Amino acid sequence: MAMVTLGDVFTQGSVVELDVIQSFMDENGDRVNDTPFFQSGILVSNLLVEAAAASPTAEVTIPYMGRLDSSVEPNYSNDVYEDVAIPHKLDHGFMKARNAFLNEGWGAMDLVQELTGKDPLAYVAARLGKFWAEQAENRIVATARGIYELEAANADMNVTAAVADSIVDTLIDAQLTLGDAFGNIDGYIMDSKTFARAAKEKLALTTRDPETSILTKTLNGLPVIVSDRAMVNGDGESVITLLGRGSFAYGMANPRVPLAYEREEARGNGGGAETLWTRRNMIVHPMGYNFLSAHITGNGTETVARSAGWADLINPANWERAVDRKGIPLAFVTVANT
Repeated sequence: MAMVTLGDVFTQGSVVELDVIQSFMDENGDRVNDTPFFQSGILVSNLLVEAAAASPTAEVTIPYMGRLDSSVEPNYSNDVYEDVAIPHKLDHGFMKARNAFLNEGWGAMDLVQELTGKDPLAYVAARLGKFWAEQAENRIVATARGIYELEAANADMNVTAAVADSIVDTLIDAQLTLGDAFGNIDGYIMDSKTFARAAKEKLALTTRDPETSILTKTLNGLPVIVSDRAMVNGDGESVITLLGRGSFAYGMANPRVPLAYEREEARGNGGGAETLWTRRNMIVHPMGYNFLSAHITGNGTETVARSAGWADLINPANWERAVDRKGIPLAFVTVANT
């Protein structure tokens, strides 16, 4: 009996193609909103950012509203008709950001499916939501590195931890660079060596959600992205990024063809091959900064780069601080080499 593959079903018509792919995807759904960073409020999405992601424009603007200044003494009401209170002007503006037009594809040879009895594209389709969630986190990691490189010399954002220093003490020192907004920290980014050091100090944990099976790493009860690409400076020192609520504006939209199935009969010397393509437009932008688009190289494979790749996000020449320090819910700890 011939094995039924995705390709066999897809040849029945384009409507069936998308329905079959979606049936696999629905097992896990779009996991971006389920990630700890999104749930903690570090990633913030709204209709304006989503609309910008859905636009065909590479360079976009994101509006922001400033903090209410509670350090100013308020008016005191009286019964004098001639006294007129003057309202404050709310600080607001626009940040420059960049839309990323992303795609990825996975291919499978028919003969492999026939010999193994497994359908690789079904496996891929069931995991696309998790894939895009991790891509959003990759862009956070690269952006945090770029902001660190821009701000490394600024004591108002960066604290250095000596070898003998406690991780928790230096994290508190870094939080205090935000002044009276020090409590606005809701997550961290660090490399595995630093996470292990925090675990030895009984600060870091790794747990698995029994309902979603999502593996979550936490430090002081707050979510952590652990990535060895994350933060190692030019001196080989690890860097912890502290992120507050609303650190990143986030928007993801579907392009004209978000999912596509491609059949190539001549591949495999006539044995046939099939490819599943997935596409998204994505904005992941740090609040309080302008992305200047001074250097756009993509991932280095394009003839013409239209989107900022990870290397472009890491490049400090692409970033510019746009607001007051207290309005930026980010801080850094440089951990001396052990």
